[in-house]
Amino acid sequence: MLKAMQSISCIIVDDDISARKRLECLLKKISDVTILADAGNPAKAIDIIIERKPNIVFLEIEMKGRNGFEVMKEVKSKMPDMAFIIVTAQEHYAIRAINAGVNGYLMKPLDYDELKEMINKFMKVSQYNCLLKN
Repeated sequence: MLKAMQSISCIIVDDDISARKRLECLLKKISDVTILADAGNPAKAIDIIIERKPNIVFLEIEMKGRNGFEVMKEVKSKMPDMAFIIVTAQEHYAIRAINAGVNGYLMKPLDYDELKEMINKFMKVSQYNCLLKN
């Protein structure tokens, strides 16, 4: 019998501190989520993601330095199964994000119910993938 995924760990990557704190506040309301870290610098975020190995990375696309697609590409070169959920105010990146293999796409300003639904879907897919590997 499949044991239900108890919780998921995540890292928040966004160069806008108020956006990071808003997402963190919403995630803390969801009992199944543990926030491992947050990062405002894309280059440092890559190191943190690789070191901490979260289940999900919540990632903004438009950031100073490197954009979210560059962060995702570099992380996936080392950790191909890493899950990314894009959190952005820019809807025109959706097709590119899907083609890049994201696990979800949320629009700012974030809606708590949409965020919780996205996490629940991720947990169900993760459970299914565990079944396939066993």
